[in-house]
Amino acid sequence: MTKRSHKRFSITGIATLQFEDEGTIKTNQGTLGSISSVGMGLYVEKPIEANKQVSITISFISICGGIKNSVIEGSIKYNENIGDSHFVGIQFNQEVSSEKQPLLYEHIQNILAYDK
Repeated sequence: MTKRSHKRFSITGIATLQFEDEGTIKTNQGTLGSISSVGMGLYVEKPIEANKQVSITISFISICGGIKNSVIEGSIKYNENIGDSHFVGIQFNQEVSSEKQPLLYEHIQNILAYDK
């Protein structure tokens, strides 16, 4: 049983992470695994150290149709090796909101409505 206070959902799409590493801006793209209003799980080829601050561009397939994009800030909370891939857990700096991430917020709200 999980102790999460925010329900996680499967999501189809990709995320591009930007972060500073040794004075250089780097990017790492991965496949979305799950998302909630406060964080996400992402499959990436290269691990990213815990506590690293990242800017995340999320491109997802909306249940209302089409590809949508949203940007949010967060930090890496953990890495797990899965074969040649890595699963990273990301905690958002702020909860997804209708003001700052309207498309992602709408997507999560639609999933919540269908999940009842």
